[in-house]
Amino acid sequence: MRLRSLLTVFLVGIIVASGPAVVTADAQPTTVEADGQSTLSAMSSPLFQQQAEGSPDLEKHVPDATLTPGQTNEVMIQISNEGEISQGTTKSREAFTTARNVRVEADGDDTPFTVETGEQAIGSVTENRPGNATIAVSVPEDVEPGTYDLEVDVTYTYSSRLAPTVTDRKRTWTTDVELEVTDNARFSIIDATTDAQVGDKGTLEAKIENTGGETANNLSVTLQSLSAGFGFGEQAQDSAYVDTLEPGEQTTVRYDVAISPDSPRRAYTLDGTVTYRTPEGYQRADDSLTAGVTPQGEQRFSIENVESNLSVGGEGTLYGTVTNEGPKEAQNVGIRYLDQSSTLVPLVQTVSVGTLDAGESASFRLPLAVSPDGEAVSQTVNVGVQYRNAESEQRLYEDVEMPAEVGPQQRFSIDDVESELYVDEDGDLSGTVTNEGPNVARNVVVRYTDQSPNLIPIEQAVAVGTLEPGESASFRLPLEVGGEAEPVPRAINVAVQYRNADLEQRLYEDLEITAPVQPERDQFTVEMQDREIQSGAQKTVDVVVTNNLNQTVSNVEARLFADSPLDSAEDEGFVETLEPGESETLTFDLSANGGATAKTYPVSFDFRYDDERGTSQLTDTTRVAVDVVESEGGFPWVLVIGVVLLIVLAGGGYYAMREE
Repeated sequence: MRLRSLLTVFLVGIIVASGPAVVTADAQPTTVEADGQSTLSAMSSPLFQQQAEGSPDLEKHVPDATLTPGQTNEVMIQISNEGEISQGTTKSREAFTTARNVRVEADGDDTPFTVETGEQAIGSVTENRPGNATIAVSVPEDVEPGTYDLEVDVTYTYSSRLAPTVTDRKRTWTTDVELEVTDNARFSIIDATTDAQVGDKGTLEAKIENTGGETANNLSVTLQSLSAGFGFGEQAQDSAYVDTLEPGEQTTVRYDVAISPDSPRRAYTLDGTVTYRTPEGYQRADDSLTAGVTPQGEQRFSIENVESNLSVGGEGTLYGTVTNEGPKEAQNVGIRYLDQSSTLVPLVQTVSVGTLDAGESASFRLPLAVSPDGEAVSQTVNVGVQYRNAESEQRLYEDVEMPAEVGPQQRFSIDDVESELYVDEDGDLSGTVTNEGPNVARNVVVRYTDQSPNLIPIEQAVAVGTLEPGESASFRLPLEVGGEAEPVPRAINVAVQYRNADLEQRLYEDLEITAPVQPERDQFTVEMQDREIQSGAQKTVDVVVTNNLNQTVSNVEARLFADSPLDSAEDEGFVETLEPGESETLTFDLSANGGATAKTYPVSFDFRYDDERGTSQLTDTTRVAVDVVESEGGFPWVLVIGVVLLIVLAGGGYYAMREE
C-alpha cells in the first residue's frame, strides 16, 4: 500500500515537472460529465502531461446595414472568430478557439422593426471559417429615416482545458447591430395586367411607383418571368426605360409577352429590378420588386347544330353554327377545312362568317365534294376557326371536329331515247329521265355536255321540273347537225342538273345515250303537176311544195330558176306557214323558146324560210325535170328563120367573090 502511494506521488511529480500540455490532433476522446467536467483517461492522455487553455473571440460584420421602409429586408450578419489561447502550442489552438453550435437570434423589441426570423444555427465558427446568419427584418412604411440598433444574441459552446480535466463552456454574447433606414428612392409594382391570351401574344402593363423619398433618374425597369410558359417574346426577361420618377409618382411600363399554348391559365410570378441614378449621379438598384400576372384565357370556339347533305359522287354542304367562346372579340372569323381525307374535297377552303363578339354565334356553310369512290358512312371532319386578334394578327383555333353524314350517290337514268337528227338539219333528241334517288331532285334539267363539232345544241339544256325518287319525265333536246356530219349512230354525253333540298345546284354527269343521225334530206319536196311544155309556148304550172322538216316553218319564199330555152316571167311563190308534212300548191309561169329542141330540161327551186327559232334559213337547190315537146301547127317560124340564114350566107359569099 505504501509502495503504491509512493509510485503515484512520483508520477504526479513527473507530470508537473514536465510543463504545459501539448494538444495534438490524435488526442484521446474525453467523457463529458454532468457538471461539464471531463475526466481524461488516466495515464494515456497527453493532457495529463501538459496544460493548455484558450477561448473563442467572436466579432460581427454587417456588409449591408441599409433598410428600405415598407418591405421585409434581409440583413446578413457575418460572425468571425479571432480566438485566443493563453497556454499551449499552436497545435492546440483550433481545439480551444472553435465556437461550436453557434446560434444567432435577433430581438427587435426596442426598435420599430419586426424580426421575422427566429434563432438560427450556423454551425461551428473557427478562425478560418466564419459563419453567416440572415435576419429578416420588416420595416414599416412610415418609419422615420435614421439609425437604429438591433440587439443580437450569439450563443455558442467551446472547450477550455485545464489539466487534468477538460471543461466545456456555454456562452451568450449580446451585441448591437447598427441598421440605417434610408430615404432613397425605392419602388414597387402597384399593378400588373396583360391582354395576352394563353397560346397568343400580347402586352404586359406594369404600374411602377417610386415609394421612396428621393428622385430617381434614368430608370431601367427589368421584369423577369420565372416560368417557361410565360415569356417576354423569346426571352425570359425584358427592360423598359423611364426618364424620371419623382417620390410618390407612378408610371406604366409596357412589355411584349407571349404565353405558350399548353400553359395553364394561372398567376405567373414576375421579379423586377429597377436600376437608376440618384440626383447626385450615383448608380443604385432596387431588386425587391415582385408581382403576379394572370393571362387571359385561350381564345376558344365551339361548333354546334352540324348538318350535312353530302352524297357519294356529288357535291354537298356542311352546315353548322360557330360560337366565339371568348374571352375576346374575334375579327374576320372563318371556318377553314383542315381534313386530309382523300374522298372529301373542299370546294372552298375557307368560308367567312364575319366578326364575332365574345359569346356571339353565326351560321356557316362549307361546300364539299365527295368523290365517286367514297362511302356512304358517317365521317368526322377536322376544321379550324381562323380569325384575327385585336392587333389584326391572324390566328387559327384547331381544336374542332365536326360529324358529317355521307349519303348514297344521287343517280339518274335516261331511257326511251328517240332521234330525229338529219345531216345538215335541225332536229330533236328526246327521251325519258328518271330520278333513281335517294333524294328529291328539284328543278331537274337535262343538259347537253358533248363536245362534238358536228352536233351543236340549239338549247344547251331543257327543264323537266321536280322529280321525286323513282319519278320520270320526258324531255326534248333540240340539236343542229352540221353538214359535215356522218350519218352514223352517235354516243352523246348528257348530264342531269338539279337542286338538292337546300336548293344548291348539283350536276350528275354519269350519263351517255346513243342516237342515230340520218343522211341529209331535202327540207322541202317539190312535185310539178304538168311537166310538159310545147316549144315556143308559155303556160302556168302548179308546183306542190311539202314541208319535209320536223318543225313548223314560216315565211316560206319559193323561187324558180330556168335556163334557156326555158324561162319564167313569174318565178316566185310564198307560203305563210307550213306544218311538218303539210303541202301547199304554188303557181309559176313557164315558157319555152320556139326553137327549143324537144327534150327534157331541168328547172330549179330553192326556198328561204324561218325555222321555229325565227332564224332565216336557205335550202339547197332542188331540181325538177320539164319535157319540151314540138308545137302542134302555127306559123313555121323555124323554116322562115332557116331561109333567112341561107340568104344571108349566100349574099356574103357573092360579095366576097366580087372583091377578089
